[in-house]
Amino acid sequence: YWLHVASSLSAIRSLCPITLVVLSSTDSCSACRGPLGAEDSAYCCDGFCNDSFHGSCLGLSQTSRKELFRNPQLLWVCPSSSVMMGDGARKMKSDILSGLEPMSHRMKSEILGEFDRRFTCLRELSRSSVTVESRSAVAPKAIETSVSYGGIAKESTLPVQPQQATTIPRYAPLVTGTAPGGFVDTVPARKPRFWLFFSHLKKYTTEEQIAHMVHQCLGVTDVIVRRLLARDRDISSVPFLSFKVGVPLTLQEKAMDSMTWPHGVRFREFEDRPRLAKPMR
Repeated sequence: YWLHVASSLSAIRSLCPITLVVLSSTDSCSACRGPLGAEDSAYCCDGFCNDSFHGSCLGLSQTSRKELFRNPQLLWVCPSSSVMMGDGARKMKSDILSGLEPMSHRMKSEILGEFDRRFTCLRELSRSSVTVESRSAVAPKAIETSVSYGGIAKESTLPVQPQQATTIPRYAPLVTGTAPGGFVDTVPARKPRFWLFFSHLKKYTTEEQIAHMVHQCLGVTDVIVRRLLARDRDISSVPFLSFKVGVPLTLQEKAMDSMTWPHGVRFREFEDRPRLAKPMR
């Protein structure tokens, strides 16, 4: 048996979705089914049933029963009404949790969707082909985003930091002396060359094989062949090989003629592309 404060019971009654049926007081005790005489001190349940009980059937001490009469804020609730009140509280908790579950799923879906959208946007920006000069001249931009939570739209700005471009040093051209006299030994100036780019060759192709092909096709032995493979890459991890080939500049026109090279050989003029500096960690 429970003793409840009147204010607590009123709050539970207002929250529990149970129809309150007020029954009329009976002439017998709802616990022992014995008659309730005029001389008996009958106690009425303040819960949902409104049944009457003998004082001795309450299971309370004499002091507690006196306190019930003395303090009007104390209420006594029978076991049946206590079970009904407990079921109502559990149902109320279940209803609240079931109402919050769709909201939590919706918020989770919106947050993950916004994260995927921003990540995709940043990935596309990193893949965009921008020249070194334009990267240094372009001012920082911002990505405008719109996020909606619970029907409320919120605008936010995601700043994009400009990428650091590699500074390529440029030096003045060398001037060659023409006065007579040889006081020091010098290295002859490099002959001007035309550079070719050969690609999509089998992984077992060697530099000697490329040099032999150029000799047979162009009729020249002054050939420089360099295999293009990053230092940190293993040859087994690439699908094919590429080579940079230098020939005398006078053979440029013949070297760019498709009739010069064997069937299936892919080539073009080699272009030097400056590398971007790796970001400092």
